[in-house]
Amino acid sequence: SVTRSEVFEFRLVPRVKKGIGVIKGNKTPYQAEDWLKTIQGISMANDWPFNFTLHYIRVYVKGVAKDWLLCQNFENWKDFADGLYGWLIYPIMRM
Repeated sequence: SVTRSEVFEFRLVPRVKKGIGVIKGNKTPYQAEDWLKTIQGISMANDWPFNFTLHYIRVYVKGVAKDWLLCQNFENWKDFADGLYGWLIYPIMRM
């Protein structure tokens, strides 16, 4: 029998940069929500664990969005999505 620690695991990362786009903290609420759903869809389709998804997300955030992301501590996807909604999406929608 083989234990999980004995199995080499790797993941392929799709080249979808043009489809995802970079988020800088200046998107409309609809663009930000679409970006979030796109990331979630890619993560789910590839069966990525959250920590891998978070590393992938870091490639696609710049400016104040990256500053915000690096100051956070997320345990799971819900924490991340709730945080992004609270920081970026809902405040813009209220304006």
